[in-house]
Amino acid sequence: MSPRFAKAFAHALQALLIVFLFAGTLAAQKPAAPAAKPPASPIRHVIMVSVDGLMPDSYLNPDAHGLKVPTLRQLMREGSYSEGVLGVMPTVTYPSHTSMVTGVNPGTHGIQSNHPFDPFLQFPGALRWYTADIRVPTIYQVARKKGLKTALIYWPASVGAQADAIVQEFWRRDPGTPEDTKLNFAMATPGLLDAVAKHFPEFRAKFLPPRIEDEAGADIAVHVIETMKPNLLMVHLIDVDHWTHEDGPFAGRVPQTIEKADEQIARIIAAAKKAGIWNETVLLVVSDHGFLRTSRRVRPR
Repeated sequence: MSPRFAKAFAHALQALLIVFLFAGTLAAQKPAAPAAKPPASPIRHVIMVSVDGLMPDSYLNPDAHGLKVPTLRQLMREGSYSEGVLGVMPTVTYPSHTSMVTGVNPGTHGIQSNHPFDPFLQFPGALRWYTADIRVPTIYQVARKKGLKTALIYWPASVGAQADAIVQEFWRRDPGTPEDTKLNFAMATPGLLDAVAKHFPEFRAKFLPPRIEDEAGADIAVHVIETMKPNLLMVHLIDVDHWTHEDGPFAGRVPQTIEKADEQIARIIAAAKKAGIWNETVLLVVSDHGFLRTSRRVRPR
């Protein structure tokens, strides 16, 4: 688990590709606690859950914030974790997530900001949505070339990516409208979101781009795991980031949102167990940045 994304962690993620390609053992970043014993089964699956904006205190000191996060606590006890690492520059969502999947800094991979350069405001609210803007290979591209099954769920800069299952992070308006939901259904792997909606009756109400609820993201992940058993699954959960921007670190609606994210991670683990792949799976819970409180903003012009 990582509170903020670091280049060192990206390199560890690249190493994981070798892990499940050649059935080696996990070479993780230096843990703050003794690592769990390596699994007896070869690693054939990697599930990477990014909880956008998750800070280290969420799992290092949950009691200090009154957090009920049994899944994160269990992962700390049974796995490896980080007390904190340095993020890339700039430490924001799209550059950080792209560094996660490439192992290089934003100056090299080309996603240097959340928003495209738009001095005349021709595209208000647009983000760096497109995989075509990434200048170097991504881990999901490398995995797919090796013949492995890949799945991307609301992953930043994934529009145009090739995967066996994909739900791109994309919208036309913020806040979202039912028209954006239709667009996302059309852009996703054909039939995927319709199948998820049949499996989870409340899914459509929670899938409203740009902020699809974490439960909806987990609905997709659970369905993909149980029906496809991908070798590489990457899931982006965004509610913690959204409500921390709104209410401040560990304030207002944030604690309950962190707890909700913990529940979704538990659902994903349960799905891997149900699918019979858990003993061959490496689970990574990561994040892209943290937060600092501010008392005022200065915005010239």
